[in-house]
Amino acid sequence: MENEKKKRDPRNAIMIVLVIIAVAAIAVAVWALTTRPAAAPQQPRLTPKPTPTEEPLTNTIALPQFAWLNLNADTTEQTLTFDNPQRNFAHFRVSLVLDGETLWESEMLAPGETSKPVVLSKPLAAGEYQIELCYACFADAEGTSPLNGARSPVRLVVA
Repeated sequence: MENEKKKRDPRNAIMIVLVIIAVAAIAVAVWALTTRPAAAPQQPRLTPKPTPTEEPLTNTIALPQFAWLNLNADTTEQTLTFDNPQRNFAHFRVSLVLDGETLWESEMLAPGETSKPVVLSKPLAAGEYQIELCYACFADAEGTSPLNGARSPVRLVVA
């Protein structure tokens, strides 16, 4: 009879419920710590700020690269600018090329300089385009001593 009393003791049921709640809480905590939401793509920062630890480059050239660029539709006047990082030793000219046609080319940029805002050769309709971002690099401000350059594909979002 005493054995039957232990089986019906409500404290046993409460203890089982508390253990189940504790296990569930631990499972939720582990899930919350290991599951992270995907980050939304961010607009590329076109004017990176140099950190105090960056040393001047002497035998390589830092060329800013972007996965995409945003421009305004149906106008040639844009607010987009490009920088030549301060730590570069090279001067460069930046251009945007669409299907072999140069839409814009910057003035010669010395290290630490920012281009004037982009003014396209023709307005673009809203949509997405695949363009080339081109850098022509030079050892001098006159552009008479060419160095290596770069051409990279970039998605252009025009809205």
